[in-house]
Amino acid sequence: MLLVSAVLAGVAVMSWLWPGAAPTVVGATAPLPAREWSVPPSTGLAAGVAAGAGGRGGPDRVVIPSLGVDAPAGQTVSVSRETWELFPPDDAARLGVWDGGRGLGSADTGATVVVGHVSTLDTPRGALYGLSEILPGAVVLTYDGLGAEQAWVVTELFTTARAASHTDLFTVDGPRRLALVTCGGAVDADGFPRNVIVVAVPAVE
Repeated sequence: MLLVSAVLAGVAVMSWLWPGAAPTVVGATAPLPAREWSVPPSTGLAAGVAAGAGGRGGPDRVVIPSLGVDAPAGQTVSVSRETWELFPPDDAARLGVWDGGRGLGSADTGATVVVGHVSTLDTPRGALYGLSEILPGAVVLTYDGLGAEQAWVVTELFTTARAASHTDLFTVDGPRRLALVTCGGAVDADGFPRNVIVVAVPAVE
């Protein structure tokens, strides 16, 4: 889950805290990236690749061709005003979109945050299980409720501690970005200890 500490000037100030609604057993592990990286966007190349990979999705879906991901993402995930918790869909094969940010469609500013369990007892390999293996410049395709496609190019892969804050990603202002978030590491009493986060920017022809 996500723990939100405050909402200031339209920016959600959040700390990630995912004990996992249906976690795997203590000691089980989920992938972490071999290395973390950040690269400038290769928008022209990404747009060309995206054009060749298009047409695979449907309404409310996220597709990552290089990882073989094609997952439904029609569920929005909301923050409880009492506990400030935000949970991904219980089904690890499905993804959720944070309803405090931008949706899967086109927008001029702000972030679309897509979250999913890496693994649960029912689904040992969630839709984002392989996220830690994504490569620089990989293409991500998102489809809104009408099936309109938005192509993205991946520019960053990093991990954080479970309780780290990410105010730059949780906003409807600033540069347009897509954040894909899941968990990783060895499960402890509180769940997975790390967050695996991929950031992508819109591909431009």
